[in-house]
Amino acid sequence: MKNKILLAILLPLCGCQKLVDLDVPKTSLVASTAFSDQTTTTSAISGMYATLYKVSSSYAWGMSLLTGLLADELSFNGTTWEQYQNNSLIANESLVGRTWYTSYYGIYQANAIVEGVSKSNFPEAFKNQAIGEALFIRAFCHFYMVNLFGDVPLITTTNTETNRLSPRVAAADVYAQIIADLERAQSILPVTYASGTNRTRVNKYAAAALLARVYLYQKNYVAAEAKATEVITAMNGNVPLYTMVDPSVAFLIASNEAIWSFDSSDNGFPPIGTQTVPNANAVPNFTILPGLFSAFELTDKRKTTWIGVSAGQNYPNKYRTKTKLNLEFDVVLRLAEQYLIRAEARAYQNKPGFGEADVNVVRGRAGLGGLIFGSQAQSLTAIAKERRVELFAEWGHRWMDLKRTGQVDAVNGALKPAFWQSTDALLPIPTVEIANNPNLVPNPGYF
Repeated sequence: MKNKILLAILLPLCGCQKLVDLDVPKTSLVASTAFSDQTTTTSAISGMYATLYKVSSSYAWGMSLLTGLLADELSFNGTTWEQYQNNSLIANESLVGRTWYTSYYGIYQANAIVEGVSKSNFPEAFKNQAIGEALFIRAFCHFYMVNLFGDVPLITTTNTETNRLSPRVAAADVYAQIIADLERAQSILPVTYASGTNRTRVNKYAAAALLARVYLYQKNYVAAEAKATEVITAMNGNVPLYTMVDPSVAFLIASNEAIWSFDSSDNGFPPIGTQTVPNANAVPNFTILPGLFSAFELTDKRKTTWIGVSAGQNYPNKYRTKTKLNLEFDVVLRLAEQYLIRAEARAYQNKPGFGEADVNVVRGRAGLGGLIFGSQAQSLTAIAKERRVELFAEWGHRWMDLKRTGQVDAVNGALKPAFWQSTDALLPIPTVEIANNPNLVPNPGYF
């Protein structure tokens, strides 16, 4: 057994001393006074989002790039992240602890908004907007926690004593709460975006989009297909709300493919760009592994647009700026994933065509010809490949796909035979959390 003890940070709602300061946004208001009027409540909502997308948050870039190292997508030039690349997390690995902290702080803020706004006398439309957004963020954070760590505490209150001693809850129960939160969020959120054209605050269809993913992961293929269809066919009046766009503009602020994006306006660029965009002729930080590179067809526009070359090495080039140009947002949910979710759900249901029409929408946008599926097995193989090349270096899709489809041992075992153990599929529960909460136990393979 490898020594993979993790030194981390402690959740502020536990009432214990933090080892690392997250630098909570000044717009974050969680006290009862935050809900005295709509202005301060809106500030609390802004702070909840900012907790996730600020530069020091592990969500801002780590969720996309470090999971790429854990899987078979990326390598890192240097030793900074070799513990991820080798699936050998070691002591003092701060970003795993930061992920735990960020997630539960976001959940705490969401709970505070739900509790505070529920007791307010705000107009019904405002209350629904605030509560719906908070429920979405609570579900979103719990989703990543359960997929990264397995069984985790399920936090639905701001009661510090209750939360401080919360045990790990079965993943199935966490998923049940995620689904309940998203279903309610979708039922009360409007079609319009409170953030206007930027789509940086969630709406009804953002909740449906995340639900489609959750249902797919839970193998509820009928529900996954239905939710993805809701998003794909969404209309604002008589105009499609979401449309597939050319790969070269998919991640721009004005992209109509975006369903929900992280607001980068304070920086002027998505934080992920600082990690992926190399200086002129410099060796990139993160490079594309040969297996991923060879998965692209030669004429695939995604290969020529989303993969850059510097110093003879290929790197992820979905985000191309790291200076204050205000051109891009970090897109968290987008339409292409919904087509691939629906394709997979239809394939598993053995529906006519096995989802080929949806796969071919994604391929057509990439400049590729359509496929014809003759069997379920053929379709699932093709869909997995399309997910790999379409969603690489985005929000842990490949890492979570390998795990949910039972391929992680075979893929990572072959790629990293000197390091891989099946217990590496889950991240370690931060040891400081375990030390401060006697009801928490480590994940297998960590001590």
